[in-house]
Amino acid sequence: MANPGAQSSVSDSAGLRVLHLITRMDMGGSSTNTAATCVRLAGVYGCDVTLAAGPSPEMPPQLTRGLDESGVSRVTLPHLRRNPNPLGDVAGLIETLALVRRLRPTVLHTHTSKAGVLGRFAGWLLRVPVVVHTPHGHIFYGYFGAFRMRLFAWIERMAAHWCDHIISLTDRETTDYLERGIGRPRQYVTIPSGVPLQRFMERGAGVRERVRAVLGIGPEEVLFITVARLAPVKGVDVLVDAWRLVAAPAPRLLIVGEGGERPRLEEQVFRAGLSDRIAFLGARSDVPDLLHAADAFVLASRNEGMGRVYVEAMAAGLPVVGTDVGGVRCVVQDGVSGILTPPEAPAAIAGAVARLVADPAERARMGAAGRRAVYPEFDEAYMVERIARLYTRALEAKTGGGK
Repeated sequence: MANPGAQSSVSDSAGLRVLHLITRMDMGGSSTNTAATCVRLAGVYGCDVTLAAGPSPEMPPQLTRGLDESGVSRVTLPHLRRNPNPLGDVAGLIETLALVRRLRPTVLHTHTSKAGVLGRFAGWLLRVPVVVHTPHGHIFYGYFGAFRMRLFAWIERMAAHWCDHIISLTDRETTDYLERGIGRPRQYVTIPSGVPLQRFMERGAGVRERVRAVLGIGPEEVLFITVARLAPVKGVDVLVDAWRLVAAPAPRLLIVGEGGERPRLEEQVFRAGLSDRIAFLGARSDVPDLLHAADAFVLASRNEGMGRVYVEAMAAGLPVVGTDVGGVRCVVQDGVSGILTPPEAPAAIAGAVARLVADPAERARMGAAGRRAVYPEFDEAYMVERIARLYTRALEAKTGGGK
């Protein structure tokens, strides 16, 4: 994929010292996005990149390998943890200040809430030339109660004063922040979370038949798949409720992903009498193959910043069923590449599933439309190109062109 100005971005970014700070590197989209950005900034754009994170026991091995192979330095900050803890957060701030003072980055790029607050304050206090923050969605609904949401919004309003730019995954995310008085319009830049599209678009010969044979799924069975962290915000429990409402025999559903909710969800499936229809596959490294073995994708999230997994499914040519939350509408066009339903609505999801089961031609039409929609807007290389340009332009605005 060629993009105007890509070559100048490479030369302008070379030699920049960039520190990325994220609360933890786990199996979520924010970690994958951050790792991909670090790898390409170091390997393609010639930046001196350090990635700092709190303790991350769930860091996927493929992320570790990519970072190490590209020469990205990695630092663990022991007190940088997700859950609020006044004493621990003070210690985390001290660790962050010490790291920023030692590395003296040209660009400090923070990710997610806790690292975003501590990192932006450290960058402002130590006068880092350019400070950029990516929230990777937000937690204003779908996670906590109203009081905590108001508190988080207040903290984000403060932290917005300590950075130059805020990267939104969708225009909807920008609107959500501005409606809560967080930052100023000129701070926001929309850069969708990028996916290595070729990996999901390419389909090996016989992969559908091979995967189905291994899983014991017949060649003519309609197969749905979801890929999600097994946490309440992903709404997998809503999917199970929806499957109870689909006319018998319900299509097969593969649930790919791991998380603390798995035992409860497995019990829910058992009690619903759906153990022969719904299978839990756990965390998998062959997600592209699994997507190509399926006929449609479904997700019932209670909140999504953007929904990278929708992009992956659409790149694989699948029609999608999803909930109209967060920035999903900026990825999935209702009635064109998929069907969007309200959140917490099992009956609506069941209806969308039944509609796709009954109409193979509509599945094919929506799948083809989704493939066309994701490229190049959601390509990983294009994402990092735009981030690199943002760094250099922000630095030029601050220093008149110097590094």
